[in-house]
Amino acid sequence: FTGFSEKDFFHLFKAGFQAKRKKLSSNLSIIFEKNQVQTAFSRLNLDENLRAEDVKLEIWQKLARELL
Repeated sequence: FTGFSEKDFFHLFKAGFQAKRKKLSSNLSIIFEKNQVQTAFSRLNLDENLRAEDVKLEIWQKLARELL
């Protein structure tokens, strides 16, 4: 991955799984502004009901580029 540190990526990743059955957007809103998360989801055409366990590695990488 380029454009962000490994430490920052794993901080994002860990936040995504913080509350297992919550939506990914809600979990990410703990460490990022809610509107920033909504904008990233919109740009990537991601469903706001998406859960962390359903996200492929490529999407995590794209989310990191949008949010970090």
